Amino acid sequence: MNRNDPRFDLLEKLRAEPASPELVSELEAVLRSDPEFRREYLRYINLEFQAPAALQSIQGPRPEAEPIPLPRLEQSTPEPASPKPPGKRPGFLGQWRPLAAGILLGMASASWAISQRLPFWIVKSVPIQNADFEKSAGMLPSVFPTGPGLWSGDPTEVAPPPIPVSGSLALHFLSPAGPSAAPGANSCDAYQWVDLRPFHSMLGTNPEADLELSAAFLDARPQPGTPVRFTAYLFLFQAEPTSGELSRQRLQQETVAMGKKSWVSHGGQPVPEWKTLTARCAFPPEADWALLQISAGRDTKAGTPLPDFGQQWADQIQLKLRVPSTSSPQTGKTP
Repeated sequence: MNRNDPRFDLLEKLRAEPASPELVSELEAVLRSDPEFRREYLRYINLEFQAPAALQSIQGPRPEAEPIPLPRLEQSTPEPASPKPPGKRPGFLGQWRPLAAGILLGMASASWAISQRLPFWIVKSVPIQNADFEKSAGMLPSVFPTGPGLWSGDPTEVAPPPIPVSGSLALHFLSPAGPSAAPGANSCDAYQWVDLRPFHSMLGTNPEADLELSAAFLDARPQPGTPVRFTAYLFLFQAEPTSGELSRQRLQQETVAMGKKSWVSHGGQPVPEWKTLTARCAFPPEADWALLQISAGRDTKAGTPLPDFGQQWADQIQLKLRVPSTSSPQTGKTP
């Protein structure tokens, strides 16, 4: 769905102004009758809430940030307004609880129906350059990548980890400061662009295909300390990057899908263990490029200090395409 689609105007109205009962009824009717719009609606909400957190990881804190205006239902019987803490806005589900509950229930039913109709998945590995970091050791380029096939970003190196998970080398997070980091950056990040165009032929007309990014992380600190948030991010774009800047505006306007998975560690395990995170997102047919972001940084809780870097690691980066099928890949039979 593009910005010229009349249905996009409906989303913009709900986002920009208080939602009247007429607008809510119109939205419910479209959601019930249009499966494509249901997927776009959930993706729209997903981007509204996840993109700011991802942007903060890439660019650092945004000064004097204004909250994103969200729709609110007008009630037939107004209730007295209760005092609200300064700087806080009511939650999305608090304002849209009846509608959100109906949508979630409907999507859960649809997911169950799909699971009964499409029990098999065709899984295809998407190539990532130096995904296991075994091809070369040393510092990664401290620049934001402008093309596929290269790990780069904040100061990171490929070196022997204290506890290997596979092979003898892994990605070592060193510092959030560097040419690719914004002032006040909260994390140390490594990036790689991946070309998705060779995999469009596998999608066909199936709207349920998705991408799955997994990465293993290690917090090797011998003593408990300031929490570290490890995150695997997956952004999908329609166009290849043309500059080294991934601006906030570009993420909001050009990201067609995204997923992330995080883990907060305090360190201090008697025997440190690797933790595998898996992020998933839909693979729409207009997505030509994926941006992988592997991150270690400050916990997002207010007041949490920046952790000490030097004992955080990542390895075993994998990207997989999953396409549901009505027949078994092994037998070709439909259940």
